[in-house]
Amino acid sequence: MDEPVPPTVGQRYLLIRRNLTTDETAFYRCWAPTPVGLNALIRTAGVRWKVEEAFQTGKGLACLDEHQVRRYVSWCRWIVLAMLAHAFLTALAAEQPEPPEGLGLIPANPQRDRPPPGRHAAPGIA
Repeated sequence: MDEPVPPTVGQRYLLIRRNLTTDETAFYRCWAPTPVGLNALIRTAGVRWKVEEAFQTGKGLACLDEHQVRRYVSWCRWIVLAMLAHAFLTALAAEQPEPPEGLGLIPANPQRDRPPPGRHAAPGIA
């Protein structure tokens, strides 16, 4: 088994991203064991927001976003429970058939159902 790389070894980067619509800047301190390109850093920073949003959604859907913890072990257990609940709800939603026509439901539209601009820095970033 490989030993963990000490934090003193590797490449350190400062990634600064600017939102083209809100002109808001986001700063990322990055570290990699080997040199990486700018495209890889940008892609990784963009994926972070998808993970963050999925995590927050999962906590909200499972009503696990209002828990207060006092110890690290308790926090870890609570977060694992939130992630498992989100995975379970996602799997259930994926298995559901499309709703029948004529119920008056508004069909899902990825363009319309996106978070409002400026909520996070993922879309429209330079």
